[in-house]
Amino acid sequence: MIVTAGATNRSVYFYITGDASHASPGDPITGLLFSDIETGGSASYARQGAARVDLTLITLASASATHADGGFILVDDTTMPGVYRCDYPDAAFATGVDQVFLDLVVASAKNAHVAPILVDLPSFIADIAAILVDTGTTLDTKLDDVQGATFSSATDSLEALRNRGDAAWTGSATTSDTGTAQAGSSTTITLAATAPSTDNILEGHLVFISTGTGAGQSKAIAENGYDGTTKVATIIGTWEVNPDATSVYEVTPDAITEITNAPTAAVIADTIWDENTTGHTNAGTFGEQLKNDVDAILVDTGLMEPKIGAPAADLAADIAAVKVDSAAILVDTDVIGALGAGLTDLGGMSTGMKAEVNAEADTAVSDASLATAAALATVDGIVDAILVDTDTTVPALITGLNDLSAANVNAEVVDALNVDTYVEPGQKLPPMDASLVEKIGFMYKAWRNKSTETATQYSLFNDDASTVDQKAVVSDDATTATKAEVATGP
Repeated sequence: MIVTAGATNRSVYFYITGDASHASPGDPITGLLFSDIETGGSASYARQGAARVDLTLITLASASATHADGGFILVDDTTMPGVYRCDYPDAAFATGVDQVFLDLVVASAKNAHVAPILVDLPSFIADIAAILVDTGTTLDTKLDDVQGATFSSATDSLEALRNRGDAAWTGSATTSDTGTAQAGSSTTITLAATAPSTDNILEGHLVFISTGTGAGQSKAIAENGYDGTTKVATIIGTWEVNPDATSVYEVTPDAITEITNAPTAAVIADTIWDENTTGHTNAGTFGEQLKNDVDAILVDTGLMEPKIGAPAADLAADIAAVKVDSAAILVDTDVIGALGAGLTDLGGMSTGMKAEVNAEADTAVSDASLATAAALATVDGIVDAILVDTDTTVPALITGLNDLSAANVNAEVVDALNVDTYVEPGQKLPPMDASLVEKIGFMYKAWRNKSTETATQYSLFNDDASTVDQKAVVSDDATTATKAEVATGP
């Protein structure tokens, strides 16, 4: 934008669109008031080499009202949506500098983006003086040179002069590309075949459909969103009306704020778990509640330790049940008799049984391809050992079962509690009538494993720290913190 240095009563027009968080990113924002900038935003200008100057906004009676410093108003919601007038003071355009930077910041709740405006403040006095010199001297000389010259349409026509001027122009064009679209979809527009052929050269630029299908819409081209070969431009957001081969468009190099990638779940998790707890356990906070719960669990599990180290009173019933089972075993094994006498009911180790054993041994020797003598010697030793066991060892072991004492049972129970290991409960609903082992397992799991608690859910994880095995609904009405009955995950 160019304003003559020293100009007065200047109004500047901003085009305000939805940012990446808006429901329709890139679409014009309508209905903004001066208070949407004054409260939670700002209006300002900064002259070249000087500090920023804040501008206090007021509302204008209409878009055509007389200039008033800080005046702000929407131009026309219907025919020019997103265009707002803002009146800047004369001090912003005073002589003495070459440029001034104008900016508006809308309250973040509006999810709006405003492109700042850089204004050049040229002084035309020297240029006018040079023109006067040229028209009085140089131009006369050039006109004299033209007399008698031969005219060439290739070099001297207005078209040729225009082309030479275009080639010598070093400024920026007002449009990046214009033409009639080839096709479109809800998120793309295929530009004309003459559109730029360089990939992503138009990313961040604004596509405006002036006539044809979808006229009046404007969208920003997404990052890495332009294919120079196919001419397909991918927009931020979606079209209200998809463009087609009748849509006439303009692409302008409007500056838009770069949209960075959202943080991944891993980055968020690392940030939370690596955060120092200092300052996060203040009274009334979730951090305080979590700390209190962990401290309570540590107290509870500390009280359990001596009970786990020795039989508790409530184990008496289990011990009694073991005695009943042992008595039943004695009854069942009594039929064997002393020294295996009862085995005669099964045929004993008769000649026929020995023959059967020998036959099986011969088969085993044959299958293993062992030497016959060595195989028979081995089998004979095994058979002798079996005869010894069935006559002495087995009866002795059975007799030992008749002498189970409370101390023996107690030792086995203590061994089960202190030596044996148990797999932690998996992903399931903790039953109301769970066994003692399972109940202790759930308590140890709750103390040891990773757990999280949001405003609505408590989660207990598997040993892998990623699978939710159990969960419960939690709530806090500022008077009572409540945790519902634990259910199965995930």
